[in-house]
Amino acid sequence: MLDWIVRLTPALQFEPGSKWAYSNSNYVLLGLIAERASGLGLEQLFAERLFRPAGLQSTAFDNPADIVPGRVRGYRRSRTRPTGLANAQWISPTIPVGAGGLRPTGGHLIRWSDALFGGRVLKPRSLEMMVAPGRLKDRRTTKLGMPLDWQKGLNADYGMGVFITPTNKDFTGFLASLGFGA
Repeated sequence: MLDWIVRLTPALQFEPGSKWAYSNSNYVLLGLIAERASGLGLEQLFAERLFRPAGLQSTAFDNPADIVPGRVRGYRRSRTRPTGLANAQWISPTIPVGAGGLRPTGGHLIRWSDALFGGRVLKPRSLEMMVAPGRLKDRRTTKLGMPLDWQKGLNADYGMGVFITPTNKDFTGFLASLGFGA
């Protein structure tokens, strides 16, 4: 992935801080930085610092060699199939590194939200920073730096790894209303 990112042309879509666009490549780079800074592989780092504190013992980076009862396969829309669905093209979950490839259960996704927004994973100040809209150089939020179709379709800003919509700005309060967290 790093070799592929290095060969991207052009290297930048726009001057940093002038616009905003989602990019999985940034999460790949962030994963590599986390590995270097911690001295641990990403799998071990996530297991020790994220999954265990959140009580997610069976969440892991997916490996196609693992035997996983009930493993789900993805689908895509198909206009030619009677059901309207077809099997999605298989992509090795080991390729995205820090950009994904995790294998949680549905219950673990709920537990992760509870742990993350309930203060068991991040310090309060870090969580506050994570859910604050990103800012461009001119102080506009990320939403106003997005392409117009994204601005209209998403109606969201972007923080540190999360989209922030008018209906979910208070994540902790939202989760508390569902019975999760403090």
